[in-house]
Amino acid sequence: MASNLEAAPDGGAREIGANVVIIGAGVAGLATASRLYEHGFTNVTILEARDRPGGRTYSKPFDGSYIEHGAQWIHGQEGNAVYQVAKANDLVDEECTSFLEHFYVWPQLTKEESCIASEVSSVVTEALDKCLKISLSGVRDVSSSVVQKSVGHFLRRKLLDYVQANHFPESKVKLIEACYDWAVRLQHEIQGCSSLTDLSALFFGNYHECDGNIVTELKYGYGRFVEVVMRNIPPEWLHLNKKVTNISTSLATLSSSNFHPIKKSLSHLKTSFAAVPLRSNKPVITVVCEDGTTLKADHVVVTLPLGVLKANASSMFDPPLPEKKLLAIRSLGYGTVDKVFLKYDNPFWQPTDVYQVLWLDGFNHCGNKVDQDDMSAWVTHGQLQTSWFRYIGRFNAVRHQPRVLCCWLSGEGAKFMETLSDDEEQVAQRSLLSGLLFLHCGFLRHHWLLASGPGGARLRAGRAFWDRSDVSDVALCGRGNTLFLLLDRAWSLRVRHTGG
Repeated sequence: MASNLEAAPDGGAREIGANVVIIGAGVAGLATASRLYEHGFTNVTILEARDRPGGRTYSKPFDGSYIEHGAQWIHGQEGNAVYQVAKANDLVDEECTSFLEHFYVWPQLTKEESCIASEVSSVVTEALDKCLKISLSGVRDVSSSVVQKSVGHFLRRKLLDYVQANHFPESKVKLIEACYDWAVRLQHEIQGCSSLTDLSALFFGNYHECDGNIVTELKYGYGRFVEVVMRNIPPEWLHLNKKVTNISTSLATLSSSNFHPIKKSLSHLKTSFAAVPLRSNKPVITVVCEDGTTLKADHVVVTLPLGVLKANASSMFDPPLPEKKLLAIRSLGYGTVDKVFLKYDNPFWQPTDVYQVLWLDGFNHCGNKVDQDDMSAWVTHGQLQTSWFRYIGRFNAVRHQPRVLCCWLSGEGAKFMETLSDDEEQVAQRSLLSGLLFLHCGFLRHHWLLASGPGGARLRAGRAFWDRSDVSDVALCGRGNTLFLLLDRAWSLRVRHTGG
């Protein structure tokens, strides 16, 4: 029988023939497969629960072009592997107008009111920067007057200080509160959380954002980017509609006499692989799919989204993941950000228009009076029935789609919207746009909801993760440390977790 090992340059053994299963065909899983192919691995299987590769990147064809149903931009450039790949393959649109050039514009406000809105945005930005610096300083005393437990409490305190220091009249305070509420909704979208009071101020600095343009556009959408990542992957490796339900392993004792570790020659690989018994053809890992498909593997690379792990980690692995690893999974929050695409017969906007939503009625996006609510309380189902649309942050024009607007909303409002019928959503969207633009917007022809329905929501299970404010253990909350805690000594022999 031919050996699964071939000589490595340093005289060690390289495990080219090992059976490797990658769970998830998002960018992390595809990049892993591409790297394995480059280094000579041949027995690789990629299992994807959806009917397409790409994960949360999804450029859906529409009207002769496409619509980004998933990720929209490349966030940052310096040190960003996604940007580097896109740049090297001429996918970055260097000439397009920056989305942010028209972002901080409020057509429903007077010039004086717009100045106030811009000033409130600056107050929030400065407060976020200060919160970030305090977090990076290592201060961990939650009883300190300097440190608030959550980002939401920190921002609220800074806003109240700003209002009190300037002695604004009541009429201006009302506008300031409305602008602050908009800034909070924007942060919900950026951070991917339901409430800023869920977001830990102590560990806010654990997330590193790459320098450079945070809304870098792609010429042809993320679909072309996924094609580039996949071009080296043999098509027979990819298996769609394969939802993994169980990963089990035999933890047989492995002695040094029949255990040959991979040498340093492959240490530069982002995903490390441990060795398997040399004189045994018996796989140590069994992967079971929902449709009954069973695979045996020497190594498994898990690239499932955090939301899926939150829902299934306690039952998916056999033996179970250690409690420390499960605690790490629970200690990160994971939220919802949705996009709704609205198509009109007669466009009334310009290609770069952005319409921000401000609530000037004295109530915040939760439907509560602003002077009686710090936005930390749970929002009830009854409140959401009448206020879910208040979570909408903006409507903006869509590149390459002159008749389509994109509506962004997040948090509890987004979750509630996913339970509504199309008719209910259309009525709310049209009413809101009409009021926002002070005109009748025309007949709404079509409507799409990102990842709508129980299947899409179950597989996506949210979009972004953050460090929760109700966890204070540094070893668990630090984003880097938490990811390392997703590896346990027993499981690290065979199963690797990567991706987001």
